[in-house]
Amino acid sequence: MSSPTTSTAAAAWSSPSRRSSPAGILQGRFLTGGYSPFPPGGGPIGGSTLGSFDATHPIMAGVTAAQGNLLGDVQLSSGSELVASWLNGEPLAATKGHVAAINIFVAASGYWSGDIPLILHNAAFWSAGGARHG
Repeated sequence: MSSPTTSTAAAAWSSPSRRSSPAGILQGRFLTGGYSPFPPGGGPIGGSTLGSFDATHPIMAGVTAAQGNLLGDVQLSSGSELVASWLNGEPLAATKGHVAAINIFVAASGYWSGDIPLILHNAAFWSAGGARHG
């Protein structure tokens, strides 16, 4: 079985009530194979604005502002690289191998503002083998 080489995970949290539901979180080899930059976490924990970030990383190219109202309480998995943080200290973006994870709820409008669409676009492009960091 070959390993996944490209993937983007968005909305990296799941509520406790959805953890038992197959539709509630990412599952399978993505998690059991250790590909995810964020293991399943809790939340939502509320909102924050863009904190510190690596301006040289392609995922953050052109990003100047971001705000999210529903964030996950997530940690970095072993071997992940933190790309950006929310001001509240939660990870915003991280990578592991060719996988990018973004900690933001985007399934409905009104829960984010600023450059979130650009971050998601950049993460998808980076994961698909676009511009590389380092």
